[in-house]
Amino acid sequence: MHQPRANLVETGLGLAICKRLVELMGGDIGVTDTSTRGTTFGFNIIGEKTKTQTANGAASINLAGKTILVVDDNPTHLQALRNQLSQWNAIVTMALSAREAEGVLANNKFGVVIVDLKMPHTDGQLFGKSVRSQYPGVPVILMIPIGESRTNIQEEVFDGILAKPVKQQALSLQVKQALDRSVAINHNASARKNLRQTLPRSIH
Repeated sequence: MHQPRANLVETGLGLAICKRLVELMGGDIGVTDTSTRGTTFGFNIIGEKTKTQTANGAASINLAGKTILVVDDNPTHLQALRNQLSQWNAIVTMALSAREAEGVLANNKFGVVIVDLKMPHTDGQLFGKSVRSQYPGVPVILMIPIGESRTNIQEEVFDGILAKPVKQQALSLQVKQALDRSVAINHNASARKNLRQTLPRSIH
């Protein structure tokens, strides 16, 4: 029997159930709402490797020995990213704020930093600029909510941008490209340093 929509009472129970299921699976769920485009829901969970993923290259990446710092004020999303990166054998450190991440960076070396845009006090964009200034050889990847406008984002500051919820294949691609650029930058810096050391000093 058809029932007019006006007579329905929507409790939002389905969304609450979805949120609970996603969190039980170690993932997170998010929503983006705009007046002109409507509402978009998305979620991110960690699953087992499949033959399809391996064929596409998303699950075959090997990050053994690579150190990655992930910065996000959402503990659930932090854990989901850590689980995924750890499956690729990366050494993952997590931070819940830019301030905590700054302390970690001061005492450790990282191959890549992944930071969320929307964080209290210091957002991901300001933090990314700080990392770029203090640690120019460390690539930074920015995470933004799906549907977020990039108008006010200085994309040149970052080595990659990921939409949240983060997809496995996009994550593997961005991290691999950032690491490759980091290796190239550090190699060139080392070559320039060696060259300066071998050149004769000018005589005054």
